[in-house]
Amino acid sequence: MFWELRFEQGRRPLEVQGTTWRREPTWPWETLLDGLRQGVQFLGSYPGGYFTVDAVLVLVALATGVWVAVRVRPTYAVWLWASLLLPLVLPFDGRALLSVPRFLVVLFPVVWALARLAERWRAHDAVVAASAAGLGLLSLLFVNWYFIF
Repeated sequence: MFWELRFEQGRRPLEVQGTTWRREPTWPWETLLDGLRQGVQFLGSYPGGYFTVDAVLVLVALATGVWVAVRVRPTYAVWLWASLLLPLVLPFDGRALLSVPRFLVVLFPVVWALARLAERWRAHDAVVAASAAGLGLLSLLFVNWYFIF
């Protein structure tokens, strides 16, 4: 709306996605399947770990999204699913789930769901251990000048 009112180019942000950022619209399930395929296909080779981390984190977010849709207010569920689907509709060419884990950081209902599931299954220590291991691995990659997301 801003672009239309200010510059009379309402579609310009969408056009830039395709030309500058190399993001083309596609169906979200195609993006998800492509990202999962990449996560398995390049496992064990550089930079295959990134594809795998992307796929695992997106799967966790989708699983908790189902829990949020059933257990939490509908407004939070709609916001969560809209925020999950938007990056899946505009994937990056060559790495389908590029930056999606970074977009997941602000989705607080995912954290609520993980906290409730850990509490229910008495898995607090396992969640903390997995989180610490992930932090250690990604920190090690970061300090060695590897791109994370």
